[in-house]
This record gives sequence, C-alpha cells and structure tokens, in this order.
Amino acid sequence: MILQNHSRHQMSPDEALEIIRAEIMAQDWRLSPARLARLSEALGLHAPLAVRRRGFSYIHSMCGGLIAYLEKHGDEAVPGAVDLLKECLAHLLSFFEGRDISAAREAEIFHGAYGRFMKLKQEIRRRKAEEQE
Repeated sequence: MILQNHSRHQMSPDEALEIIRAEIMAQDWRLSPARLARLSEALGLHAPLAVRRRGFSYIHSMCGGLIAYLEKHGDEAVPGAVDLLKECLAHLLSFFEGRDISAAREAEIFHGAYGRFMKLKQEIRRRKAEEQE
C-alpha cells in the first residue's frame, strides 16, 4: 500500500526528467535508498508515456526491477546492475524527451537492453546457487 503525504511537494514532469538525467550523469554510483526512491517516483510519473511503446514499456519495467533489486541488495548487488540501470534510464530519457525513435530502432534498443538484463539475471542466479552450496 502506498501512503501519500499530501503536504509533500508533488514532483513535476520536468523535475522527474532532471532527476533521471542527474542519476545517469552521477559519478557516485552508490545509489542510496533515498535516491532510489526519488528515481522510482520520477519513473512512475512518466510511466504513462512508456506504455504507448512496447519496447520502452519493457525497458521501463526493467528499470523498476533493477531499482527493486538495488533497494533490496544495496552494496551486495551484482556488479553491472547500476550500469544497466543507467543505460536503460538513458534510453527512457531519450524517449521521454520526445526524440523521434523509429519502431525498428526501439526494437534494437530493447533487444540489446533485454539481452544484458537476462545476463545480469543469470549472474544473480549463479551467485545465489553458489551461496546455497
């Protein structure tokens, strides 16, 4: 259940884009729970845009999964998780900013990101299996 604090400042779409842009460019790759929460909120604000295009909708979902993974595992996360999150955020930012991206290019972007996402999931499974041995 999501609790809403009505006295809290409501994030504008432009602020959300700035948060996404700042996280892509940030040199500090350690994402604190507060930064992850703001990033999640920023992505949520633009979720209706992503739904319009299948590839970007899937990339948006991958970002959500990566954020959840990073929130849960923090510094223990598999190397590459933050890299992939930033890559996916950059693709979404291009789309959210209204850049004209053809359906063919969208498919190419999605397949590349999805391939890296699946490799990351395999690495996570491998590490879990090693820990259980």
